Amino acid sequence: MRVPMTLLAVTAALALCGRVDASTLSWPGATCASTLQACIDGAIDGDRIQISPSTLVDEDIDLAGRSLTLTTPGSAYAQFAPGRSITAITTGGAGVTLTLSRLHLTDGHLWVAQQSAGTSTYAIDHVTLDRVAGTVYLRVGVLGANANASVRESRISGVPASLNNGLVEFVARGGTLNAYAAYNRVVRGNAASSDGAGILVDYATGSGASTGYVRIFGNEVRGVFNRAAIYFSEGLFTSTASSYTAVAVGNVAVCDAGGAAGSGIGFVVNNGSIAAQAVNNSVTGCYVAIAASHWDGSSGTPSIEGVVGNNLLAGNARALSFVSPVADGLSNDYDLIDGGSSTVVLGAHTISAPAGLVTTSAPRLTAASPAVDAADANLLANTIIENGLPLTDIDGLRRAKGARADIGAYESGDLSFDHVATAANTSGHITTLDAHGLTASARVMPTRRTTPGLVNSYEPFGVWWSFGWTIYNEDHATTVAPGKAWNVFVPGTGAGVFTQTASAANSGPWYTRIDDPSTDNQPDRIVLVRHSYSLDGMYENHPVSAFYWPTATGGSNKWYVANADQATLPSGTSFEVYSQPASPNAFRVSVMMGAFLYVIDHPLVNQVPCAELHVTRVTSPTGPAASADFAVDYNVGGSYGGYWFIRSPVPFTAQTQFDVVIDPAQVYACTDVIFANGFDGAMP
Repeated sequence: MRVPMTLLAVTAALALCGRVDASTLSWPGATCASTLQACIDGAIDGDRIQISPSTLVDEDIDLAGRSLTLTTPGSAYAQFAPGRSITAITTGGAGVTLTLSRLHLTDGHLWVAQQSAGTSTYAIDHVTLDRVAGTVYLRVGVLGANANASVRESRISGVPASLNNGLVEFVARGGTLNAYAAYNRVVRGNAASSDGAGILVDYATGSGASTGYVRIFGNEVRGVFNRAAIYFSEGLFTSTASSYTAVAVGNVAVCDAGGAAGSGIGFVVNNGSIAAQAVNNSVTGCYVAIAASHWDGSSGTPSIEGVVGNNLLAGNARALSFVSPVADGLSNDYDLIDGGSSTVVLGAHTISAPAGLVTTSAPRLTAASPAVDAADANLLANTIIENGLPLTDIDGLRRAKGARADIGAYESGDLSFDHVATAANTSGHITTLDAHGLTASARVMPTRRTTPGLVNSYEPFGVWWSFGWTIYNEDHATTVAPGKAWNVFVPGTGAGVFTQTASAANSGPWYTRIDDPSTDNQPDRIVLVRHSYSLDGMYENHPVSAFYWPTATGGSNKWYVANADQATLPSGTSFEVYSQPASPNAFRVSVMMGAFLYVIDHPLVNQVPCAELHVTRVTSPTGPAASADFAVDYNVGGSYGGYWFIRSPVPFTAQTQFDVVIDPAQVYACTDVIFANGFDGAMP
């Protein structure tokens, strides 16, 4: 019997209307058989709507007044037809809570705003907007209302609509807008015009004066923008003063114009004020690197006050361009300036010298850069703490390494390389690494990698210093076969890198408790561990893991290193430990019980066979034992050709997770991808 589609739609709508508890809806699906807009209209506040990645969305979406999550399951992105857009402009009421993620729009826009009254919360992440021929922008706004918004890990490529528009916009016209933009990639497409901004922050009077707090952290903006790659504006087209706090930390702006056009970071006021912080940014190839000025026709006593410090400015025609008296309260120091004039007296600790970059288009530091260990560490630490920012650099790796922090957005010090056993470098159960300038004090943390054409093996292994660093099989009766391979991670010194030794005081039968401020009370910390014979002179013929044990289940809110097979861990056994905050390039994945592999879908390593993943198993103190170790594997064909896997010879047990660290500098080195940062590769 065939059922009319109209009857199916009505039945689905009635099923939705009868609910009182929020739930997850799938579109298209049994309860969402009509259009996506109909599914949204029939949902209740708090619902999560998951769009099938195999179904093209060929309709404009209106989310006004809706408190929902609109996303795509897994790591895929829902695809919208060219020219389709999403708007969520809510007028009055108490406001909404709206989450938008894993959506891909072409020649369209995403615009969320709260106006007239109320307070809304917007969370936007993993959204892609790209331009073929149309207008592209992501806008968050308030008009006489309030909003708290975050935009994270998104990619926007296009051309600003006009001189006073941006590809990403935070716009306040009366009311309070607090916004956070982190780890986004914004790229200007090819076009004759170079108007507008990459990221535009625009506070002005509309329905009353505007105020707020904006944090722009760890973003990469590429291309010529005549306003600026990151532009903070007050009072555009209005004489009534507004005021807000503008924080730009750890961003990269590359104009790629040889100093002939474009600006990096700009602050401009009319009759109000901006409390400005521009710290540890890198700006290259622009006409002006960092500017502070006023709009034409401004009056009264507008001001830009705050601090500019630890910035790396290279290949720009002008480095610091501050207009007096508006910017007289803006200090500068501890910057590194490679070329270009400045309109202000430079701080006493500012370095004027060649920057020692890989290139100005890819402004990573070489080992010889004077920016290494040259930042004002107190300024950086205070800025991060006061603004609640992650303790990571733009790569999403640790910000604190070496003697002290580096100038600019990138923190150097880590090393990643691959090792392949050969007849020349291997003897019995030991294979010797190339020197790579390493000393006995280095902390060497390999991850096993499968080798095409060889039978996979998963023997537990450790590291040992013997006139050079080696990897060895913990079962010394098992030889290392030529062709066996490892991804090797050597983190730089600093917080988050330490040794853990099991003792009677800190250990249970098969685990040892970590007591370190970098991990205590931090269950979301990303942790890598590896046994080292150099530390204890002992063989540890068991797969190793880490876990966090909260007090609620009998632990102490601390991390532990463990034998994953839950075999006895002898006192004195020692491990190298690495820990850092979670980020786009340091993350945890949960695997399905009973599966043999897990697919890593990450834009920095997809289709990149030379990439190196550094991985540790994360288990549970109350979960089952894991009888075997694991390896990472690059798949060259089949359904998941071009993806990295985590592979096990036996089914994954319940509650198994893995912590994964990707070093973007290594990916850049092996691919020459400009801006290797976790957001490159084909648009999803």
